[in-house]
Amino acid sequence: MSAETGPGPPGGTIKPSICGISANGRWTRRNSNHLAVVTGGSEIDVWSVNVDGVTRNLWRGSVPEQAEPLKIVALSPDGNLLITARGDSLAPTLWDLRTGAPRAVLYGHRERVLSAVFSPDGGKLATTSADGTAHVWDVSTGKETAALRGHTGAVIMAAFSPDGRRLVTVGIDDTARIWDLTEPPEIQDDSLASLIKQAEARVPAILGANKGLLEY
Repeated sequence: MSAETGPGPPGGTIKPSICGISANGRWTRRNSNHLAVVTGGSEIDVWSVNVDGVTRNLWRGSVPEQAEPLKIVALSPDGNLLITARGDSLAPTLWDLRTGAPRAVLYGHRERVLSAVFSPDGGKLATTSADGTAHVWDVSTGKETAALRGHTGAVIMAAFSPDGRRLVTVGIDDTARIWDLTEPPEIQDDSLASLIKQAEARVPAILGANKGLLEY
């Protein structure tokens, strides 16, 4: 991965392919207001957006060109690590933005990866897949710590609890499951409608952008 740094773009709009915000989702918390944007399928910019609206480009890089563009990108809470996966990827790549080098390739899923999210403390990473599973990884080693099975179809997203001890997964089987990561077996299976109500209060997220434009 090639990389460079420099000033951010002037205020306005850009048209990104995908974007991801640091895992805690808080723009106003110091050292946590990082944004990653992918354009052109393989070009990545990581920005720091201050409370006063000043934007600075912290890192700019690209991944090797392939037929499938990047579809997944997520930043660690401190902005030092980036997880990426292409549309057909079974194994996402964890990058260290301080060196521009991959830290680990996460092998374990049998079908394409659909989402990735860091825990609030940055120590864990969860990935979900069309194979009906979610996997939890130790960020420091790149090793899998749990393989969560129970959905009857693709698992489309996941979110950690604030303390990182639990993981919520949502599947196309119209169920959401809550897993205790200190005890890998599933502890609760709830309806999707019920979970959404809980998540509105506890899980910050960016779901999309107006007319494909990211405003800042």
